[in-house]
Amino acid sequence: MINNIVEQIFSNIPEKELDGLKADLFECAEAITTYNHSLVGMFKAMTTDYDSTKMDVDGLLKDLSDPEKVGLVKDILTKL
Repeated sequence: MINNIVEQIFSNIPEKELDGLKADLFECAEAITTYNHSLVGMFKAMTTDYDSTKMDVDGLLKDLSDPEKVGLVKDILTKL
């Protein structure tokens, strides 16, 4: 039933406008995916769930300021 409603809605949208909407949707999805895979996005995801994981973000940032630990992270990321 829902498919019929969606099909009726899409059939009443001019093709050029529908193509533009699809392009905008894909562009938005790509931007969200890029952000979520960025370091900032990963930190945000980690801090969003801070209470349930009890993650020590301050400790993590302190560790990342340690040159030895940063070198280890770089080595790991390079191997990925």
